[in-house]
Amino acid sequence: MSVQLMVRPRIKEIFGVLLLARRIRLDAGEGYAAEIGDPEGRYRRLVVLLDGSRTIGHLKDELRDVLTPREVDNALHELDESGYLEDAVEPDMSRDELEGYLDNLSFFDLLGPMGESKYRHQRSLKQLRVGLIGMGDIGSNVAIALAQLGVGVVRAVDFDKVHFSDPNRQGSTSAVDELEAGVSHLRTGFDTDFAASARRIRWAEDAADFIDDAAPHVVVCVADKLDGFINRWVNNACVDRGIIMIAGSVAAGIGNAYSVTPGRSGCYNCLVAEKRAPKFAQELSCTRGSDFNVANGAAGMFHAYFLVYEMLRLTLGIAPPLTFNRLFEINFVTFEQHFTEFRKLGHCKVCGTASDAADDRS
Repeated sequence: MSVQLMVRPRIKEIFGVLLLARRIRLDAGEGYAAEIGDPEGRYRRLVVLLDGSRTIGHLKDELRDVLTPREVDNALHELDESGYLEDAVEPDMSRDELEGYLDNLSFFDLLGPMGESKYRHQRSLKQLRVGLIGMGDIGSNVAIALAQLGVGVVRAVDFDKVHFSDPNRQGSTSAVDELEAGVSHLRTGFDTDFAASARRIRWAEDAADFIDDAAPHVVVCVADKLDGFINRWVNNACVDRGIIMIAGSVAAGIGNAYSVTPGRSGCYNCLVAEKRAPKFAQELSCTRGSDFNVANGAAGMFHAYFLVYEMLRLTLGIAPPLTFNRLFEINFVTFEQHFTEFRKLGHCKVCGTASDAADDRS
């Protein structure tokens, strides 16, 4: 957004202002954000007046004895380009929402120029629908993170385990009981419309039916029985419907994650295609019926929040996604990280097209 379109510019509330001798510092301490040279003291008045109570025209009028209108424009432009300004227009959010999502808004405040409105990001999250497949160690933490972010609607599915640290679920005797206890836990103190169903995904049709029922903008797949077949089914359904998919697992202390953006990135089938990764494809074909998505403790929580942050990158565009055409792997013992590149294959039977195939052969 152009500075000229601001209504009432102000220094972002996350930045403290120190007026020092011959310089202005934004934020205090060793890790301060920036320092602006001001040997004549002409710009400190501008910084003081940037409290969100004045329009740009009013600022120019009040500063005309020390700064020209052009100097005011240039200073505002530099501050905005550096990510220090925001517009103080009243957000269309309730006081409870502003207080409840204060941490989110402070985080969004860091993301760049004023055009990246922190309120716009929060509103986008409120309108977002997420389908969550799996409510084990990773999935339950994903659900909590989505609720904390203020995601509008979450529809989840699992068939046997829900891992919430909630005493209300003690004594549960069935998957339905545990899911209901987990849902009650999430509904306490959060605005997210959260619902879960206890059912198995045994076939491709089951995955497609869940996605159709959930009508999500993005699907997060962290199913406990991550034997490759569920990922294939979810991948195919998401590609067919143009829905973003993010998937992850943790096994033997190693976490992995990837994403699929239909029409732009490669898909799961491209990732495991024999042409690109024959060893991985061979191993995957032998794992049906195994239960190797066993996350525990901090690893599951860490990986869940990584997946949710990647969802923010993909849906809000706050930063380039880390998993676009890349498989991310992390060793939770050493915290070593590795990326494996893959690409959209023209001959892919799931996401390829005739034109893609021609490009793939060139």
